[in-house]
Amino acid sequence: MKKLSVYIPTYNRKEHLKRQLEFIFSDAGEYLSEIEVIVSDNASNDGTNEMAKAMQEKYPFVYYRNEKNLGIVTNALLSSEYCKGEFLWLVGDDDYIERGVIKKLFQIFTAYPDVNFIFLNHANMYGKVMDYGYSYPVVPPEFCTGYLENAL
Repeated sequence: MKKLSVYIPTYNRKEHLKRQLEFIFSDAGEYLSEIEVIVSDNASNDGTNEMAKAMQEKYPFVYYRNEKNLGIVTNALLSSEYCKGEFLWLVGDDDYIERGVIKKLFQIFTAYPDVNFIFLNHANMYGKVMDYGYSYPVVPPEFCTGYLENAL
């Protein structure tokens, strides 16, 4: 079983999906063998299918395509059903992820083997913060030292 399943629901945003896949695989580094990446295409008609198939020649990810558009929530829930990892990470095709986050996640997994939930803030493709709240990961408080101050 893989440690981390990264699942990406998408619809008609092939360029965003391409950028996201390239980023995830470039950031995975030494943890690539512990990660599975799942893409669930919600019946895109912009060439996402062809782009994804071409990218599968370069990157090891699983691609599912719905026969019809199921809506964003159903597609996200369905794509989570495909995941086999111990931890699931929903990533939007238009989210920007900070470089090094995959390494940080695996450091958390190692340092705190009993962790069962990690919350990550994110920004969309326009760079606007989507979540203004502060949530705390389920890890000892000393891990979070300095992170809240940097977020303010």
